[in-house]
Amino acid sequence: MIRLSPQAEPEIHATTRMFGTVLENVVMDPQTRELDFDDGTLAENTRACYPIHYIPNASKSGIGGQPKNVLMLTYDAFGVLPPIARLSSAQAAYYFLSGYTAKVAGTEIGIKEPRPPSPPASAHPSCRCTPPCTASSSPRTSPGTAPACG
Repeated sequence: MIRLSPQAEPEIHATTRMFGTVLENVVMDPQTRELDFDDGTLAENTRACYPIHYIPNASKSGIGGQPKNVLMLTYDAFGVLPPIARLSSAQAAYYFLSGYTAKVAGTEIGIKEPRPPSPPASAHPSCRCTPPCTASSSPRTSPGTAPACG
């Protein structure tokens, strides 16, 4: 959401004024309640969450075809994941599910030197499985069921 403008992204910008939209790390003037999308003092990676029907041309089903190629945007300051790499399906699933990215200056407040990310298994206490287990079971898991990991 940082530097979001009605000229560049009119549909997304309009959602910021609709009921039910949740904004993260966006500065708001306490007096006027005006949002300042150019202020990065809270974070450079702001986010928004809104109902899909707020975007007029969004897919109603939310389902697309099977992708032939997948590109992942990462920021790795330690060389774990090269800037350009051809990954196997298992490798791509692992890095995607582990959410791998280094903490670097400009993306998080207070970060002056690159820091490695947390280990994937400790990503969140609600995670029942490690990324390799989740990745190996996800394609075969029925909707609404949890992967069967030990």
